[in-house]
Amino acid sequence: MKGIQAIRRIQEHPLAAFFILTYLISWGCWSLLISGVPEGLFTSLYLLSQFGPFISALAVSLILGVGFRDWLSSLSTWRASWQWYVLALAIPVAILTLSSMMMYMVGIDVEMNEVWSRLPSYVPMLIMITLIAGLGEEPGWRGFALPRLQRMRTPIESTLILGLGWSLWHAPLLLLDQEFASMGISNPWLLTAVALTTMVMIASLAFIYTWMYNSTGSLVVMMILHGSITTANQVLLPLSYETSHGSQYPLILLIITTVIIIFDAIIIHRTQGRLGMKD
Repeated sequence: MKGIQAIRRIQEHPLAAFFILTYLISWGCWSLLISGVPEGLFTSLYLLSQFGPFISALAVSLILGVGFRDWLSSLSTWRASWQWYVLALAIPVAILTLSSMMMYMVGIDVEMNEVWSRLPSYVPMLIMITLIAGLGEEPGWRGFALPRLQRMRTPIESTLILGLGWSLWHAPLLLLDQEFASMGISNPWLLTAVALTTMVMIASLAFIYTWMYNSTGSLVVMMILHGSITTANQVLLPLSYETSHGSQYPLILLIITTVIIIFDAIIIHRTQGRLGMKD
């Protein structure tokens, strides 16, 4: 009886069910990783956590029944023109190029040699992140949640809601991320500001994702965009390890976030707030 009631609640509130299940899966795995698990389990739990949105979207879609085949077929949809694939790779480069120029203007030591030394790892990392983070997240966030939100709200409102949920979902990763831990920020107020700015940065990216998804309807493009953004941050940022993990990190983060918001403003203005949604 309880099982039937739970299924009915999921059918009545599929979006809420998706978010709750996604958080339960991913945050549950991350909690175990933070508390400490045998080395052999770490990779498996981490992969499971990355696929929380995918698993949740799959589970809720199966329970709903209606639309499941469309959601499943969207995973292999390549029906976007080649320009969108180029944009999925070029937008992160453009964001980091403008960010690097601003960093240089405020006195941050920009070193292009750092990019050349890391460049050979770009393609392998892009493929890996696209197949793990891209496939694990995008069928859930953009493939399941975004279309349902946009049936009830405007594209901007939908993106704000999804962006908030998406950014909060990442919060436990800050405790797991050794790169973040190595910043050595001891001031609690500054640490809080950095964490909040990170959340704002992730939420701001959601506007670019919404625009590209509404314009293409392709989850493959979204997976590549996801992989491209993460890979670009790892490979194409022209900063040494000491610079990007030192006292200037809060300013670096603020600059990148500001540039993303500028891109958002341009997209919102050019699309008149529709973010690529067809009439």
